[in-house]
Amino acid sequence: TNGTNGTNGTNGTNGTNGTNGIGSLLRGGNYICIDTNANAKCEPDEASVDSVPWDATVTPIAIPTAVQSTDYPSAYNDMNGYTLTAPAGSSTLTTDTTLMANELVFNQVIDNKLSADVTAYLTPKIGTLTTANQTDIAEAIKKAVFRFDHVFPNNRNAIIAAVVNKVVVGGTAGLVNAADIFVTDVDIMNANAPTLNTLVLTTLVSDAVDDEITAQDAAGWVDAKDSSIRSVSTRNGKMVGGSHYHNGLIIMDTSAGSTATLSSVSTITDAGHGVDSSTGISENYLRDAVFNADASFVYVNITKRDNDTADLDSYGFYKAKVNTDNTVATITTVVGAGQHIKIDETGGGARLTEEVSRFAVAPDDSKVALYDTDGNLTIYDGSLSPVPLVTAAIADVKSLIIGNGKLFVTKTDQAIHVLSLDTLEEIKTVALDFVPQGIAIDEGNHQAVAFNKGHDNSVMSIAVLKKGAVVNSGTIDFTSDGGAVSPDFTKIAIYGHEESSMKILNLTVPGFSVQAVFPGISSRDASWVDDDNIAVIDGRNSLAVINVETTDENVDLTSKIDSALAGQNKDSINGGGFFNAIISDIKLATNYENVDFAWSSTVPITNLALESGKGVVTRPDNAGTDVTGRLTATVSASFRGDVATGTNGNTKEFDLTVRKAPEIMTAPISVKTDNNSSQYMAVNDSGTIAVAPMRFENASGESQYGFNAFLIASDGTPTITTGTAALPMTYTATESLVGVGIAGDFVIGVSEGPSPRIFTAAIDGSGVMATTVTNEQVLTGRPTNRGVGFSADKSKVAVLIKDEITGFYSAYIYSVDAGTGVITANVTITMESGAEYKIYGPPVISNDGLTVYQRTEDSVIRSNAAGHTSVLVHEVARVWSNNNFIFVNTYEGNVHTFNMALSPSSEQQFSTGTGGRMYGGGTTATHLYLPVQRADAALNGVYKLAIDPVSGALTEEAFSHEEAGGDRLAVSSDGSAVVFSYRIRRGTDKGRYMAVIKP
Repeated sequence: TNGTNGTNGTNGTNGTNGTNGIGSLLRGGNYICIDTNANAKCEPDEASVDSVPWDATVTPIAIPTAVQSTDYPSAYNDMNGYTLTAPAGSSTLTTDTTLMANELVFNQVIDNKLSADVTAYLTPKIGTLTTANQTDIAEAIKKAVFRFDHVFPNNRNAIIAAVVNKVVVGGTAGLVNAADIFVTDVDIMNANAPTLNTLVLTTLVSDAVDDEITAQDAAGWVDAKDSSIRSVSTRNGKMVGGSHYHNGLIIMDTSAGSTATLSSVSTITDAGHGVDSSTGISENYLRDAVFNADASFVYVNITKRDNDTADLDSYGFYKAKVNTDNTVATITTVVGAGQHIKIDETGGGARLTEEVSRFAVAPDDSKVALYDTDGNLTIYDGSLSPVPLVTAAIADVKSLIIGNGKLFVTKTDQAIHVLSLDTLEEIKTVALDFVPQGIAIDEGNHQAVAFNKGHDNSVMSIAVLKKGAVVNSGTIDFTSDGGAVSPDFTKIAIYGHEESSMKILNLTVPGFSVQAVFPGISSRDASWVDDDNIAVIDGRNSLAVINVETTDENVDLTSKIDSALAGQNKDSINGGGFFNAIISDIKLATNYENVDFAWSSTVPITNLALESGKGVVTRPDNAGTDVTGRLTATVSASFRGDVATGTNGNTKEFDLTVRKAPEIMTAPISVKTDNNSSQYMAVNDSGTIAVAPMRFENASGESQYGFNAFLIASDGTPTITTGTAALPMTYTATESLVGVGIAGDFVIGVSEGPSPRIFTAAIDGSGVMATTVTNEQVLTGRPTNRGVGFSADKSKVAVLIKDEITGFYSAYIYSVDAGTGVITANVTITMESGAEYKIYGPPVISNDGLTVYQRTEDSVIRSNAAGHTSVLVHEVARVWSNNNFIFVNTYEGNVHTFNMALSPSSEQQFSTGTGGRMYGGGTTATHLYLPVQRADAALNGVYKLAIDPVSGALTEEAFSHEEAGGDRLAVSSDGSAVVFSYRIRRGTDKGRYMAVIKP
C-alpha cells in the first residue's frame, strides 16, 4: 500500500502515494502528454503536463492547450494505474475517448475511420455507456496494463485493444461484469492487428566509396574496385561497414547528407597485396565489424583464408580506434620494400592473434566473448587484454550474444543455452524446434528473438521468447543471410544477398506478417539505428539508412482478405516455380493473422495429398504422363463475430500440373580439385577432354587462375592431366586466366595480365597441354573477370574489356582456327553505355561473331553494329545460346527462351520446379543442361532439357542427382559428356570437385 514496489516506477521513492501498491506504471505522478509514438505512455521525451487523478465520476479530463495535437493522439497515465487515450485533435480524455481512439486504429470492419462511423458501429453493440460502465472498463484496462506492461513494453495500445474486444463481444450483458474482464497474452497478440498500420520505407542516407576505391587502385592496389561490404553495425549515430575483400572499414554518420570514409584495418601494402575478388588484401577475410557503445572503437574479426597461405601479420581479432573524422587510427611503417599500414595500438587499439569464428560484445563494452575455430569459448575484458577472464571448450556454437550479465549461446541442438558470463557454466536451456543461427536479447534479458537462416534451404524460422518461453513462432520463405531485430522488439528485418528485397516482419502477431518490402536491397547484413531507421548494405560499395515510417492507413477486414489471397502465388506456394512444374511438396498457408485458409484440389490424391500446411506431391513415373488439376484456396475471416468477404470473393484458384518424373542419367563421377575453385570450363567436341581455369595460391601467396586439363574416360571418370589439384599450370609466373575454351586440338586462354592477351596452346589426345604458347594476340585493355564467351560452334571468342576512363564496355571478337590455333582479330562491338557487365559471367556471341548478348541485373542486352536492344527478365542469373535461341537462367530456377532478336513475342518460359539457384548452363544443338543448387537436396543436380527446334520451348527429359548441387557447367558438342563443378562445404569431404556425367 505504500507503493514502493510500483511496477516500472522510474523513481521508487516517488511511488509512496500509490494506491493499492500499483504506483505509476511509468513515472511517479499524473500526466497528460502528446503521445508521439502512439504507445499510450507518457514518456520523458514527450511533451506533457501534470494532471489531477482521474476519478470514478468519469468527469472528462480537459487536455490543456499546450499538449493538444492535431497530428498525434493524447495519453494519460496516473499514479493510481489508470491509462486513458484520445484521438488526435481531442480536447478531453475519458473512457469514451479511449474506446474511440482504439476503434479508429484497431477496428477491422469499419470502412472509413471517422468518429461518426465508430459511434454507429459501437452503439448497437454496447449502447451508451453509463458512469459505472466507464469506470469498470477503465478498471479492467488498468488491471490488464498492470499485468502485461512489462511483457508488451511498447504495445500498451494492444493491451487496451484486447480489453475493448472483450467489452464489445460481451455486449450490453457483459458490461455488468466489465471490471472483471481478464485478458491473456494471446488475446493481446490477437488484438494487435498489424496490418492496420502500414510501414513506408524511404531512403534517408545512401553513400558509396567508389571514388576512394578508385584512388586506392591508382595507388597500386590490385582490383581495388570491388569493396564487397559484408557486415554493418550501428551505434551512437554512426554506422560501419566491413569490406569482405579489402579488410577495410567504411564508416559514416547515420544523419542525412553523410559521406562515407574508407579506412584500413589490417596490414596492407601500397604496392598491391594480391587484392582481388578472391583473396583480400592480406590473404585473409574480414568476417564482421561491430561498434562499441559510443562508436569510439570498432571490434573487427579477420580470419585466415587458408592456413597455408594466410598472412600471419594481419589475421585475428582487432579493437580499432575510430577518430572524430570517421577514419581509423593507423600507423605507417616500412617493411622491406613496401609501405605497411596497421592500426594504432597506442590509443586503446589492440589485436589478439586468435582465429575467431564468432564473437559478441557486452552492451557496456566491459567484456567480449570469442569463439575460436578450435571450439573454445573465451571471455576477455573489453580492452582485449591478452589474459582471458575465463575459457571453456564448447562444440558446435552457431551464434552468441551477451545480455545483462549472461551469455546466450545457440548450437546445433535446437536450443538456446544461457551461460554465466563469469564462469561459462550453463544456467538453463530453452528448447526450440529448429537450429537457431542468430539471436537478439533485450537489455533486461526478458525477451529474445531466435532465428535460423534461409540461405541453404530458402525457409527461415523465427521464434519470439518472453521469460524463457516461446510465445510466437513461424516461418517465411526467404533466402536470408540473417535478421536484425528492432530495439523495441516489434520488428525484424530479414535480408539476403541472393534476394532482391529486404522485408520487415511484425513480431507481435502469431505467425508474423510482412509489414513492408524494400525492393532492390540485396544485403548481407543490416543493423537498426533506432526503432524507425535501419542501416543496410546498399550495393557492393555502399551503405544506406532506410527510414521505416508507420502510417495510419486503414486496412479493414475485406482488404486483409484481399491481401491474404494476393499473397498466395507461385513464390509462396511453389518456391518460385511455375504451377505447371509441380515436382515436390508445396506450401499451403493455414492462417494470415485472423484470416484462415482451407484448401481443396481436383488433382488426384495419389499425386497431391493435402495436409495442414502443405500438399504432399507424388510424381507420375517416367512411363506415365503429367497430371493436371485445380487447387483452390478458400478463406474465412471475422472480427468480433462479423464475417467479411473479399473484394472479389473469398477464393482463389490455381491450375496445377504435377510433372512426371524424368529419366535418370548416370551419376556424376568426380575428382577433387583440392580447395581450388573453377570458373567457366570448356569441353572438346567429342567429350574426351575438359579444361578449366582453376584458382590457386602461387608461391608469393597471391591468388591466380591457371589451367587444369582433364582426360575423360569412356565411363566418365575424370583424371587431371595438366597441372595438379594443388597447383594448376601457368605459362607465366604472374598471369591469371579469366576464361578458357577448346577449339579442335587447341586450348584457348584469355588472361588479365600483367600483359593481357588471348592465346592458344596445343593439347594432345591424352589431355596434356603443350608447355609453350602456339599463338597470341595482345589485348588493348584488361579483360573483365569471367567476361569471356564463345560462340556455339566455338569458332569465335568475345572478350569484354572496360575502358577505365569512360567506364564503357566493348566486346573484342576474335576467330580461332581449330586446325592451326591461329587467332585473328575481327570486330569490336560497343556495349550498351551505362550497363554494368563486370560480374555477370560470360557473354553470348552469335556464330557470325557480329552480335553479343550480356545480362545486367534484370535484363539481357543485345549489342551489334546496328545498336542495342534489350528484354526484361526478373532475377537473371546467366545467359546461354545454342545457335538459334537465347536462354536466360533466373535465380528462381526458371528459364526464359527468346529468339536471337530477343523479340518479346518469341518468349517461352520453363520452370525446373526446384526454386533453386542456377549459376551455369551448357547447350548442344538439341539440349540445354542446367546445374541446380540450393534447392531441396533431392532436387540438386544436373537437368537435361530438350529444345524444341521451332519454338525453343524446353521439356524436362532427364536428371542426375548431386546433393551439393552443380555450379559452373559445360557440355561437349556431341552431348556425350557434361562437366560441372561443385563444392562440399563441411565434413571430411570438404573441398572443390570437378564432375562428369555421361548422359
